[in-house]
Amino acid sequence: MLMNSTEGKLTIEVFCDRIPETWRNFRTESNYSILGVTPLASPQEIKRAYLARVQEYHPDKLPLGVGKEIRDYANNITKWVNLAYEQLRKYNRSW
Repeated sequence: MLMNSTEGKLTIEVFCDRIPETWRNFRTESNYSILGVTPLASPQEIKRAYLARVQEYHPDKLPLGVGKEIRDYANNITKWVNLAYEQLRKYNRSW
């Protein structure tokens, strides 16, 4: 999982190492790349990718005892995932 094997604690370094390079600059990424899909993806694929990203990075899904810094970072990622999904849904009213 996300635990540091030497200490048994989740550190910001361990958490950040787990995040792909594109996530470190997620403010400059497109909505599709934030969700990890191509612009040709179907609405079902986009929704599936959205739900997977939210499950992966939601602060409530982190192990107990993680620091506030990590929870805040995960919360920001979750907000950007939600924003990307909502913008794609608005763009594609046919969903």
